[in-house]
Amino acid sequence: MAALVMATNMTVGMTVWMRYRAHGWPAVGEMAAAMYAPFLLLLIPVWSSGSP
Repeated sequence: MAALVMATNMTVGMTVWMRYRAHGWPAVGEMAAAMYAPFLLLLIPVWSSGSP
């Protein structure tokens, strides 16, 4: 759960900064996907291994 909260906090902060720096929404969406991709890719292996 902590990794999801961290990814969300990083995404919100970077979204604000990128919009301030005049980046378009497609670039913001790409950044958000890059923040959540590792979490989503590793969620199932971590859960299946039983690690805390």
